[in-house]
Amino acid sequence: MKESDTHRAKLEEGQAKAARETMSVVGEERFEPVEEAVRLQQSNITDLERLKQMRRRAAEVGDWDGILEAALWRAMRESDTYLAILDEGQEKATRESILVVGEERFGPVEEAVRVQLANITDLDRLKRMHRRAVKAANWQEILDTP
Repeated sequence: MKESDTHRAKLEEGQAKAARETMSVVGEERFEPVEEAVRLQQSNITDLERLKQMRRRAAEVGDWDGILEAALWRAMRESDTYLAILDEGQEKATRESILVVGEERFGPVEEAVRVQLANITDLDRLKRMHRRAVKAANWQEILDTP
């Protein structure tokens, strides 16, 4: 590491420590002494911005769980698993929308169409298919959307 990188890392480490200490002092004044479990959770959070957010929340929420919840919620929203679940939900909703539009325009959906649609996992393609479903002449035209 360059000297400036080392300095920057030490500075962030010091800011993180100060944020944790401030959070603890404010929390102890507002709620109760910090339990060891809370201290452990705090020490495992290394992202300075997340710690700053928690420090701000210490003055706003009613208990230690409220402080920690914000950090855990943000971490969850940034996790690959959570993002994959969101994508899967969008795919499912878009497929359902395609089926609704298609059924309105062409009548009942054949099982083969449902199977083909279920096998498409490219969300962008599903969105294009949904737009095409509004003007398509038949199911095959929708399924042929690149």
